[in-house]
Amino acid sequence: MGNPNSTDRLYNIIRFLQNRPSSIKEIQVYLENKDDAYKVNLKTIRRDFEKIDENYHFKVSYDKKERVYRIDKKNEDDFKERMLDSLAVMNALKQTETARKYIFLEKKQSSGTEYLHDIIEAIKNKNSLSFTLNSYWNEPSKRKCAPIAIKEAMKRWYLVAYDIDKKEIRNYGLDRISNFRTLDEKFSPPFFDVEEHYQHAFGIENYYEPTHIILRFDISQYNYLESLPLHHSQKITETKNGYFLVNLFIHPTYELKMEILKFGENCEVIEPLFYRDELKNTINKLKKMYNKKINN
Repeated sequence: MGNPNSTDRLYNIIRFLQNRPSSIKEIQVYLENKDDAYKVNLKTIRRDFEKIDENYHFKVSYDKKERVYRIDKKNEDDFKERMLDSLAVMNALKQTETARKYIFLEKKQSSGTEYLHDIIEAIKNKNSLSFTLNSYWNEPSKRKCAPIAIKEAMKRWYLVAYDIDKKEIRNYGLDRISNFRTLDEKFSPPFFDVEEHYQHAFGIENYYEPTHIILRFDISQYNYLESLPLHHSQKITETKNGYFLVNLFIHPTYELKMEILKFGENCEVIEPLFYRDELKNTINKLKKMYNKKINN
């Protein structure tokens, strides 16, 4: 799809039909009201339905009884929604130069997204990769691996791969990679179920066995956690006396501990006791540190 207006139009049709099933004429009127550049005939809109299925895998079907077009909710998943979110941001950023006055982006270092395309191609073609891993704690090291998948976690991108020298599955933050190269050498990594391996993870780490964790939150956090759950396993099980309980089945890692501490006095670990004690020890260390007199 070379025409940028075509891409924008497809995005707007998807969002419109997600909001409510509509006749093709209603879709046409909606597009015309949205932007003069989206004015197209009904035949073009029907072709757009095919492109939406082909490019974004949203199936637009016709309901003969209601005489409307609709997008099947069962067809939606996190991958497709993320793709639409990216399109929405791209569309907003490219509107006009004046958009810069209203959109304020975070200043951040490269996230490694420039490697995504080459990694996907290497996975499909079973090519090995080589790169320098720039660790936060150790000296940079050369790595050679067979790529398996790309995973997003905690607003970062990771390469999940079989390390050919270490002979084990590793994950590498794309923001810590440099001197990236796709090799001609072919290598088929051992089978690795990425989804199963990370299903109980908070972020990317899962070095402890998953366990049931119960957190008690102040009621002021209810709407926030209902709209933005800590984890897909989250269940709110009890609400009373100004607080509510959240159940998780998750790896009790350092990343999760940091997330819990972000809530301050609004969150308390109830179970398991070993994890409650771990949080207590961290809080006591913080208290001891802040009770010290600062020596300038």
